[in-house]
Amino acid sequence: MPEFAPEFFAERRNQVIKHLKPNSLAFFPAASEKINSYDEEYPFRQDNDFLYLTGFEEPNAVAVLVKESCGNTKFILFNQPDNAEERVWNGARLGQEDAKTKLHVDEAYSIEELDQYMPKLIAGKKRIYCVFHNNGEKPENYPWSKLNSWRSKIYNQFSSEPTKYIDIAPLLHQMRLIKTDAELELMRSSIDTSAKAHIELMQMCQPGMQEYQLAATFEYYCKALGCEGLAYSTIVASGKNGCTLHYVKNNSTLLAGELLLVDAGAKLHGYCADITRTYPVNGKFSTDQAAIYQLVLNAQQAGIKAVAPGVKFNAIQTAILQELVPGLVKLGILSGDPDQLIADKAYLPFYMHRSGHWLGLDTHDAGKYTVNGEFIELQPNMVFTIEPGIYIAPDNTNVAEHWRGIAVRIEDDILVTSTGCEVLSTLVPKTIEEIEKLMTSVSINNLMATRYNLTTPLLDMMNNGKTPTLPISSKPQDETSDMPPMNTNGCQARPEFQNI
Repeated sequence: MPEFAPEFFAERRNQVIKHLKPNSLAFFPAASEKINSYDEEYPFRQDNDFLYLTGFEEPNAVAVLVKESCGNTKFILFNQPDNAEERVWNGARLGQEDAKTKLHVDEAYSIEELDQYMPKLIAGKKRIYCVFHNNGEKPENYPWSKLNSWRSKIYNQFSSEPTKYIDIAPLLHQMRLIKTDAELELMRSSIDTSAKAHIELMQMCQPGMQEYQLAATFEYYCKALGCEGLAYSTIVASGKNGCTLHYVKNNSTLLAGELLLVDAGAKLHGYCADITRTYPVNGKFSTDQAAIYQLVLNAQQAGIKAVAPGVKFNAIQTAILQELVPGLVKLGILSGDPDQLIADKAYLPFYMHRSGHWLGLDTHDAGKYTVNGEFIELQPNMVFTIEPGIYIAPDNTNVAEHWRGIAVRIEDDILVTSTGCEVLSTLVPKTIEEIEKLMTSVSINNLMATRYNLTTPLLDMMNNGKTPTLPISSKPQDETSDMPPMNTNGCQARPEFQNI
């Protein structure tokens, strides 16, 4: 994460060290590389707790924070050595000497020396802190597994071992829950890019397209505007596919008269966006679709209105249900007293998830929702989603047939402010009027041909099995397009954080 200076991460480590007792040690393993198939690896993704404290994006490393009895502290890094042979195959590694200067490390050693040094560092310490979860690692790479191997060496070689082993995840995740101004600036950029990509999909959507074509366009657009990739697997769910919450096959044909649910977000320097919009494939909501959509939108607006510092997290869900359930009764999808239906959770066949989740380095970001059985209170600089939905399964015979297969979710990214909240993803249209106007105001063929300088419209090329070249034009945008202008390099400039 080169956009943050080393001092940025040093300050985070200092906050952690303040919470450590004297004569203690905390260690944080990096992620390891994961095998996809045979000898091919998945694209590497760093452990976010490790990344949060170091900014170091190489695999197979361990960060160690030491706090002596006198209060002196030390940051030690075990990482892969740099060598000529490795540079030929996989490029240069940071190595130990550069780690000292570029990461503000006090001592750096090869990861191959980890098992030699750690028992010595741990011996005599009263407390050891580490993250107890495994984060998808192999058992031998679990922090607890590593610790047990070192403990056996301490027991055999030294006079004493630590008396307490403490999970440091709650502290780290509480820190991650409250975003700094620098983090928020990155998140705004990630969310804005995602919003523009969503608008792109709205404008190009039409019957006959494939879900995967829209998914590919979203990823292309996010990367073209400077994001490193996607925050999660894109969901492009047409028709009844929207009733599957985590539908990622994206292999169906878009049909006129169906709705399209798109849940997608970009990732910029580790920070995620998460936006969902639902709209008609042919650009015009049917009467039934509009009724369900407006109900979900009203529920989301009620949830957003409930956000303020000091409000408990579950107040958002309460506000959503108080709008959603009476609406379902009015439409004849549920019957009975709304308050009793809420108490009985009769809405679950149609709305089966909570109001949203924390957002940050992870799409479902770290941080507790409850403490001692009570929902936590919202604080300024928390970021989360609000994403109510209604999903009427195609085989649900308890509702009238004309409702079946309709799925609507509307999701925005919300920042808690000192006085209320800010919708960070407001750029993406979401009222029925806005969506229909955007989708019907411009011919898709003319839009794509103009934007990408195509002599043959993009969709014709797709339908003929051709592979179009899609350079981003640097000339002024067509007046009918709501997309922002590009710079001379074909994409918008990213914010610089060199001096943070």
